[in-house]
Amino acid sequence: MKIFKKKIKTEAFAAITAIIVSACALGVSFYEARIMRSHQKSAVWPYIQLGQQYDSKGFALEANNKGVGPAMIESLKVWVDNKPVNSLNQVLDTLLGEGHGVTGIIIPSIT
Repeated sequence: MKIFKKKIKTEAFAAITAIIVSACALGVSFYEARIMRSHQKSAVWPYIQLGQQYDSKGFALEANNKGVGPAMIESLKVWVDNKPVNSLNQVLDTLLGEGHGVTGIIIPSIT
């Protein structure tokens, strides 16, 4: 008993199989590209590391971006004794008292 009434030529079968395999490979390539794009997007995050330094010149607070992506600092809030302060001079006045002798604060760079 014959299943097929017509015989399929070997060349036609190979061509159809090649088209199907090519279409599957193209679909897998697009899927992999989408996964790679989402991975790269999620891998680029800033990582802000806060620290302080003491030396003979004084005291410094540091904020360094140790991550891969850009870090954008939109605001900075400082509290002293559970009260918000508006400036670094107000912090020094609260901690050291009026007439503390600090005449200037140097902020060389943000990295």
